[in-house]
Amino acid sequence: MLFLIYFMWVKKMKYEIVATDEIISNNTGLVLVNNIINLTNFKQNINDKTHIKVQSREISNKDIFMTYIGILAQGKTEFERADEYRNNKYFKHTLEIEKSPSSSILRQRFNAIGDIESNLNDMKKIIDQTNLEILQNKNVLLTPCHKNYVPLDIDVTPMDNSGSKKEGVSYTYKEFEGFAPIMAYIGTEGYLMKCELREGKANGQCAKTVPFFKNTIELAKQATQATILVRTDCGHDCCDNVLVFTEKQVEFLMKKKNTVADKPEFYFNKAQKEGRRKETREGKERYLYSYEKIYVCKREDKTTINIPVRIVVDAIKRTSKVDGQVLLIPEYECKRYVTSLQEPTEEEIIDLYHSHATSEQFHSEIKTDMDIERLPSGKFSTNEIVLGLGGMVYNILRLIGQINCKLETSKKRAVERKRIKTVIKDMIMLASKLVKHARKKVIKIYKEEFQINIFRKIYELTCT
Repeated sequence: MLFLIYFMWVKKMKYEIVATDEIISNNTGLVLVNNIINLTNFKQNINDKTHIKVQSREISNKDIFMTYIGILAQGKTEFERADEYRNNKYFKHTLEIEKSPSSSILRQRFNAIGDIESNLNDMKKIIDQTNLEILQNKNVLLTPCHKNYVPLDIDVTPMDNSGSKKEGVSYTYKEFEGFAPIMAYIGTEGYLMKCELREGKANGQCAKTVPFFKNTIELAKQATQATILVRTDCGHDCCDNVLVFTEKQVEFLMKKKNTVADKPEFYFNKAQKEGRRKETREGKERYLYSYEKIYVCKREDKTTINIPVRIVVDAIKRTSKVDGQVLLIPEYECKRYVTSLQEPTEEEIIDLYHSHATSEQFHSEIKTDMDIERLPSGKFSTNEIVLGLGGMVYNILRLIGQINCKLETSKKRAVERKRIKTVIKDMIMLASKLVKHARKKVIKIYKEEFQINIFRKIYELTCT
């Protein structure tokens, strides 16, 4: 009877699950990540004792950080993930890791580097330099948003870390507890130029903002020869920033900050007299016009300078809703934009600012697709390193995605950009088998895999 039950149970099992000594992997794309990093000086810099003084004879900084980069490239952030890959031969081979660290050693090394301010600053510089070297890759194209203007979108994006007691977590303007990092993306493709972790309560225009703008613009000028157009929201509308943009000789566009004294009906009446009417629906009037204003800016030596800017006004009056319901009291709306651009029309200026909103998708890809929103450490300095490395891996995945877009010819319409989660799913998490034969290492991918030809081409492009 027992034999009959066992026989029926075995018969229901369609497949037999067995273990094998063959090196089979579900993260083939890590070889692409390693190729791109090898085109930079990241590994050499991270092991240079003149930069990062915290070293170990047993496990080098290169092995520590390449292990965590391999984890980040799969959309994971927990230090505990390191234990899963300690005996994974493919993971070690492709990322050129000599000795894999445990999760505790990984966390301890991050903490040790973050505890010493000079090491932390050097680590940030290495990450910035690596990002720059990635953007200087021959496969990177920074597409302008208008004529020869390459956008540099800068914005603050709160990270929800509610319910945690991590250092730096506090109440943000989005009404939850977390961090409020500032991000800068270059090109319409959305490559990360620089990022900086901040406490949740930090104001958008805090003491660190002006130095951040200066450093970011300097890096951006090394990344492209085109004219840079800095785009920010109303939180950065102040004389200090206008002075930085003028001194660094870049164009800028930001939304004008509204005050209590600003009356929308005043600007509408003025626009009605001096501006151009735009055709809209019945019950809605819209006028556009621009005027010049002087920003009185103070330099560091206490002297002042008058900087003329262009203010573009978009004034709207509504007497009825879209569904036809008539309003008893007309509704007025006024949006103003501050810019150094003189040639584009009012419509073009407004459209240029609206395209700045694409940076919200880039935030989402870093926070959600790469799962970086809830940072893994309780120490602020360690989380600074994690966010910096996350931004670096984001650029690598973005580059892989952009090369993929160029190589795809089967699509009916051209794809301008691939989301990071799509890159991870299609390229990084590809299944393969690693074979060693005749002193050669061969990665075998199933011949019917639809991404095999594109993967092969990307591998060839990232090798040189």
